[in-house]
Amino acid sequence: MASQETRQLEIFGQKLILETGGTEVDMPGVAAYMLESITDDGVKYNQSHHEGGLSRIYAEKQLHVESGVLCNTTDVALIISAKKGDIAVNPENGDTRIGGSVITIEADNELVLQAPKIRIGYEGAGKTDKIDMIGDKINIDPQSKCTLAGKILFSNVFSAFAGTYANLASPFGAQANVAGKVFGGI
Repeated sequence: MASQETRQLEIFGQKLILETGGTEVDMPGVAAYMLESITDDGVKYNQSHHEGGLSRIYAEKQLHVESGVLCNTTDVALIISAKKGDIAVNPENGDTRIGGSVITIEADNELVLQAPKIRIGYEGAGKTDKIDMIGDKINIDPQSKCTLAGKILFSNVFSAFAGTYANLASPFGAQANVAGKVFGGI
């Protein structure tokens, strides 16, 4: 920890303070440095780096991060990475929104969508005209109340044969007749 003699306080007008080497223990711990600002209407902002390794940005209202003004349209303009550990986005009293013309979520092992309700597609005025499910195995729990399972298992290709019975004299023989009976009840 820094001693009282190493503390430096720089005041830039009435709205900006830079402090380093302080000994006051704050909620995140002793600050190695703290940059604090306050607006005329009392809205506070600070950024700090604390003993023990926590680096923190605190904004009482909106925090806007903008980058990429000089990037090409194919460049990655903002990168958020963690060398070890998770990345968590947790709004305490709101929703999480991600927007763009194409959104790609990519996982090396597994992508998990967990919620009591999951909606895919527009609700109301919008229109979803295509959903592609691509995979070697697509599992739908047959015990669920999912009507999609029935629609996938008995698709339009099968229903096209509904009510047809192949003649035993057909070139396909009895196998075609059995197929007609199986698909006929759809």
